[in-house]
Amino acid sequence: MTDALAALLLVLGAAIALIAAIGVARLPDAFLRMHAATKAGVVGAGLILIGAGLAFGSGDAWLRVGLIVLFLLVTVPLSSHALGRAAYIGGAPLWAGSAEDALAGVLPRHAIDDETASPAPVQQAAAIPAPAIASMPGAPDGPARPAGPGDARGAAP
Repeated sequence: MTDALAALLLVLGAAIALIAAIGVARLPDAFLRMHAATKAGVVGAGLILIGAGLAFGSGDAWLRVGLIVLFLLVTVPLSSHALGRAAYIGGAPLWAGSAEDALAGVLPRHAIDDETASPAPVQQAAAIPAPAIASMPGAPDGPARPAGPGDARGAAP
């Protein structure tokens, strides 16, 4: 009976983690995706750990399971809250279907401009004219470069 309950908890935990992973992939904004990921971290992993504790059954296993579940219950919601707060203040867009912005006027919010939201612009390097390249040390037809230690060009054959 204990093995069947352990298997059921393991399957339920894995199913919740799978549903949460689908939610992370499909939900429309960062805040809803964070909600799904938090559920997987606490409920899914918690059920898997409790199932593992039932499967092993020793007092040592239960102590470890209890400490890990307690750690998850404390850290996952706190880290999710901090990440959500940073995303909100940073201007992460809200889904258009959100009923209201409950934090409007409570937290500062920076708008993300499309121009600044793109990755850092790549600056094109200034073209070096061919005569300047030829005069550089080590260039194929440029002045000879003194051989340094380990330089194969300066070594005797």
